[in-house]
Amino acid sequence: KYIAQLLEKTDYHALQTALDEHAKPSRASVALQHLAEQWRERLLTDDTALDTLLAEHPQLERQRLQPLILEARQQAAGGKPPKAARQLFRLLRDGITRPE
Repeated sequence: KYIAQLLEKTDYHALQTALDEHAKPSRASVALQHLAEQWRERLLTDDTALDTLLAEHPQLERQRLQPLILEARQQAAGGKPPKAARQLFRLLRDGITRPE
């Protein structure tokens, strides 16, 4: 009975609004994904982009990025599924820190 009384007093609209806000991805998360996507596109089209990326984000490792870039370019040229491009995106997303 006590729980039923509490539920009768509950403002479901406010509760649903709070749950919806919590479920939305944060703006910082979305911005980071966009940044990773932009870097991936630059890396796949520009040969000098890797040096620029590493200068801005020295925590990333050239040894992990370079083979993925080459493989992603080969897959794109061969019309194959973009498995390496997806891996490159994940690596960038997890390794890039947003400048303050």
